[in-house]
Amino acid sequence: MARFPTPANRPRFKTLLPVDTVKPSNNMYFFLHNVPTQRQYRHFPDRTLWSGPDGVHAIVYHPTHEYWPAVQKWVTPPSISFLSPELFDLFLTSQNAVYYVGVYAFHSMRDVHPPGSPIPPDVSPVAIHQATGVPAANVNPWDKITECFLDGHIKVECFGLQCVGFDHELYHKLRLRFVQPAGGEVPLKRRADDVDLRKGGYARARPV
Repeated sequence: MARFPTPANRPRFKTLLPVDTVKPSNNMYFFLHNVPTQRQYRHFPDRTLWSGPDGVHAIVYHPTHEYWPAVQKWVTPPSISFLSPELFDLFLTSQNAVYYVGVYAFHSMRDVHPPGSPIPPDVSPVAIHQATGVPAANVNPWDKITECFLDGHIKVECFGLQCVGFDHELYHKLRLRFVQPAGGEVPLKRRADDVDLRKGGYARARPV
C-alpha cells in the first residue's frame, strides 16, 4: 500500500472530528443508510488496520467463506464486491465515535497475501466470526463454523483500501447534522496515537 500517494485534499487523520457517536449495531446501520452520498459506504469494525503511521491507506480482513442462512450453505464470498471499481465512502469507529475518513477504492492483495491465512493478532476474532454470517443465535455456532473450517479456525483474506480523496462537502454535512440536534458537539477526547481497532474500529498502525 506504500506505493499509493496521499491525496492532496485528505486531512490528517488526527485532525478529523467525529460525525456521530457509537450506538448499538442497529442504530449504526440506520446512520450509514442515511449518509447523504451517491457512493456506496463501507464500515468494517474491528477488522480494519492502517497500512502506515499516517492513517491514510488501510487493509481489511474478511473470511474466505461466508454462511448464507437463506440457503443454509457456505459459499465463497463474491470477491468482485470487494474488488469493485466503484469508489466508496469509508467510516471507522474509535473511542465511542464514528469518523468519516474519505473516499476509497478496493485493491487485491493476493499477490503478496494469498487467501487462507489465520486471523492476524491485531484483528478481532469476534468481528471475523460475525463477518462469516453465522447467526449469533445459532444453538452451536462453532459446530456451524467447523462445517467449512474443519479445524475450527476461520481463514481470512485481506484487501487493500486505497484513499483516493476526501469529500469535504459530505464531511461538513455530517458534522453539521451531528452538532445541531443537541445544540453542541458531544465532548469526545482522543490522543493523536489512539488508533486501537480492538476497542472500536481501528488497530495500531503497522507497515504492510
